[in-house]
Amino acid sequence: MSADEMREYCKGLSSFKVRVQIRLKNGQEIMTGRIGKVDADRFQLVSDSNDIQDLNYAWVARIKNA
Repeated sequence: MSADEMREYCKGLSSFKVRVQIRLKNGQEIMTGRIGKVDADRFQLVSDSNDIQDLNYAWVARIKNA
């Protein structure tokens, strides 16, 4: 998935506030939460405990509903 496609996908998921599972390209890190703010080159992942982490699209291998 290209960065543009991932950005549009994240915009759609953020509007529904669904819980997602994100796997990073390093293959070992999997995170869950909801997608918050979506920017041109990154998005925010909001965890269940409301911690916010900025993730670049280039780091993400896969996003799926959790």
